Amino acid sequence: MASNVRKLEAEPYKPKEIFPNLYKLRIPLPIPSLRYLNSYLVKAKDQCLLIDTGMCSNAAFNELSRQLAEIGFQPQNLTEILVTHFHIDHVGLTSRLRKLSGAKLLISAKESQATRLTTSQSQWERWVRFYEDAGIPTEILERMFRATPSHLYSEIYEELGRPSRSLRNGDEISIGEYCFRVVWTPGHSPGHICLYEPER
Repeated sequence: MASNVRKLEAEPYKPKEIFPNLYKLRIPLPIPSLRYLNSYLVKAKDQCLLIDTGMCSNAAFNELSRQLAEIGFQPQNLTEILVTHFHIDHVGLTSRLRKLSGAKLLISAKESQATRLTTSQSQWERWVRFYEDAGIPTEILERMFRATPSHLYSEIYEELGRPSRSLRNGDEISIGEYCFRVVWTPGHSPGHICLYEPER
């Protein structure tokens, strides 16, 4: 039984068409407890929308490219990239994919604003003062700063602060036969969003 499980896990994931022209992709994550990210591709005649990208790694990019090819697409075919929130496992390939495709970037206005705050020098200075007042040693603060995704992947986070379209609760995104409604679902992050298709 265990060998069968290992065999199944070793087989490449095949994208699933969960609704017509709407595919579920599975992008590997270097986080053992999570293992992978669900990403989605919605295609229409002149549009190709990717929802969430995966981590900033060659392994994630190669696997995304492989799964897109199974559907008959390449990263260069993307016209829009929508990120549900700013955590690095959901936005890591944003810059790389946009450079290849010229795709527009869609993110909630609240999440974009939160991204600008986390990358601003004045915000970091406030946090440093707060932690220093709490007695955190300077060398630990410096290590904390260097380990944050907004520092490690500053190009990506700066891009998230300048989206092509800022989304608000109730906005609509039309692509092919779908008309998705943006639903603001804060908690996991300040501007987290979900998409709701009332007809489907």
